[in-house]
Amino acid sequence: MAILLYVRKNSESKMVVVYEFGDDYENFARKLTIDKSSQQPRPDDEIYDAQFYDAARKVLGLKQERGEWPDRGMIAS
Repeated sequence: MAILLYVRKNSESKMVVVYEFGDDYENFARKLTIDKSSQQPRPDDEIYDAQFYDAARKVLGLKQERGEWPDRGMIAS
């Protein structure tokens, strides 16, 4: 199964960071919110599927690697 998924930071506050994600870079279909203190992600549409988990994993991995919340990311496999 091939995956192409884009992630882009939508907004950030002291408490949360919000990302848009989807398979169309011009039209992101969904959002996820990450609590900065716990680093727990949740989908804004309440759908816990493979795309949500892949997007959250990518963002959290880049955060750990870079030490800051990334502006964007891409998953291709």
